[in-house]
Amino acid sequence: MKVDDCSLAKAGSAAALFLSAVCAGPVAVANDLPRVDPPSRPWFNLDFGGPKVRFESLLGLSVTSSADYLGASQRSTTVRPLAAVRIGRIQLATSGSSSLLGFGGVAEEAGASLDLATSSRWKLRTGLRLTSGRDTRDAGELAGLPDIRKTVVGRLAVSYTITPRLRAVSALNLDLLGRGTGLFWTNGLDYRKPLGKAAELKLGAGFTYGNATHLQTYYGVPEQSVTANRGFYAPGAGLKDAALSATVTRALSREWIAFGGLNYARLLGEAADSPIAYRRDNFSAVVGLGWRYGK
Repeated sequence: MKVDDCSLAKAGSAAALFLSAVCAGPVAVANDLPRVDPPSRPWFNLDFGGPKVRFESLLGLSVTSSADYLGASQRSTTVRPLAAVRIGRIQLATSGSSSLLGFGGVAEEAGASLDLATSSRWKLRTGLRLTSGRDTRDAGELAGLPDIRKTVVGRLAVSYTITPRLRAVSALNLDLLGRGTGLFWTNGLDYRKPLGKAAELKLGAGFTYGNATHLQTYYGVPEQSVTANRGFYAPGAGLKDAALSATVTRALSREWIAFGGLNYARLLGEAADSPIAYRRDNFSAVVGLGWRYGK
């Protein structure tokens, strides 16, 4: 595997140093990491909500180095705000912030979501998310391709707690406005391990399957976009990518937390064979800081 991008190496080194510092630093905050053990009740005892309402919120900032899109050869560094709020069974969160809101527990998806039913092992959720779309003017490698319009994606997800620290998640996502995002299905496993009393390591693995509409929109080349170096391409339904991730989160105090992570994703099948998939292997690195409040 050859990765010759200088910025990737710098970003990866910075994230690696951050992770090392987080893991190696002295534990200054006791009992700041909430328990992740599931409640001691039978798996069939469903809870559809009760009078007790929990409130949690988060504000923060993250810096990410990643490819302009999955498969691009060009990279960029972006600064993103983090914001999340959870009231009872309802949650609103930007991308990347839900994992911090759930630090020490179970990370949830970005967007607006609602817990439909929960038990000691199962959880059924539904949600809505606004996609960012894609402006081909932002990536020279996509010049001449149609823009991808922003849309609202509906999501139905089910998760199963295999052990107190290992969870499986499957989510079906559908473009509700019919703007080309189509239907895609995500599946994954995540494992969480405490590092002392104030830090946590999270390991993740997963894959994405997309229907023909989804893959055609993101990796197809229509006839009007054909060039001398980019031929017509119409992918069908199939696996889109597989990914691995490692993230360390540390409580700096009862309110402040810091995190750093490394991610690897590999394009698969017809997505990997696309004329605009310049790199099958994609790496990204992220660091960030967040402030939490809850009662």
